[in-house]
Amino acid sequence: MLGRWVLYIVMIFSSSVSAMDLLELENLVKASSNEIQGQKIRQDQAEREYYQQAIDSFLPSVQARLFSQKSRRKADNIFSNFSVDTEWQNGIEIAGQYTFLNNSQGYHQFKARQFSFYQQRSQTYNFVMQRLLRLAQLYLDYSRNYYQVEILEELVKLDEKILRKSQQRFRNGITGKSEVDRAQFRHLDLVNEVESQKTALNNTQIEIQKLVGLDIKIEKLSPIPMEKRFNFKKYDLVTADKIDEYVQKALDENDALKSIKHSIQNAHYQKTANKLRLAPRMSLNLNYAYFQEHTVDFWADDKQSSFSSLLKFEVP
Repeated sequence: MLGRWVLYIVMIFSSSVSAMDLLELENLVKASSNEIQGQKIRQDQAEREYYQQAIDSFLPSVQARLFSQKSRRKADNIFSNFSVDTEWQNGIEIAGQYTFLNNSQGYHQFKARQFSFYQQRSQTYNFVMQRLLRLAQLYLDYSRNYYQVEILEELVKLDEKILRKSQQRFRNGITGKSEVDRAQFRHLDLVNEVESQKTALNNTQIEIQKLVGLDIKIEKLSPIPMEKRFNFKKYDLVTADKIDEYVQKALDENDALKSIKHSIQNAHYQKTANKLRLAPRMSLNLNYAYFQEHTVDFWADDKQSSFSSLLKFEVP
């Protein structure tokens, strides 16, 4: 009775220790892979440049400046009672520029930045899928080796009984030494196969650890349950008339090919934008300034404002 309770407590304790499964490993790979994180940084940088280019290409540029300055000079007024004038000047200046004739250079530059961002985004998806596909293959190998070790260990136990029977039959003079030798060689082969599969299992776990991150501790991996193995009968067979459809769908959804395509489009628009740098352009410049002057000499304040506009035509 006591033994049953001990066994029951051990089963409860062991059931509470959960091993890491494929989904948890995938989340770790996405979060810890240095290559994926580096690619995400490049994607974010391309996205910021894309939005900034949209602002630069389609909206006028506006600049604002606050200024305050102090100057001292010798008084040149014969009626001044001071030998030195001290003057403060405070103000604000707002300037804007809008280029409305540049032969679509801004548009092409915007499209180049847009496809540069699309390229980096597709590259990120491709990086993630490559790592997850590699992880899935390693996880399948780990599960296969795990169950192979279990099966081989059971075979070793059964073969030990056969070996003992062969040795007993030899001692009783029923069989010759050759039968014992064959049994021993067969048993040794099984033991060596178990060790080989354990080594493969350990190597696969090391590869998974490298993929996830060496600085992340993984206590135990949970293999794919036997009852949840892949059932290929539920998948439709690819017939000859559907081959082209499957191939086209695979090409359309391939992130590596999308990245190459976006790279070509980026180069096309960038080339056109570079050519348009030599085209004439026309821009409108507006400038408004407001400032206040205070002169100690005359104890006088002077408020002034100015506005200017310039229509500029440039030929590179």
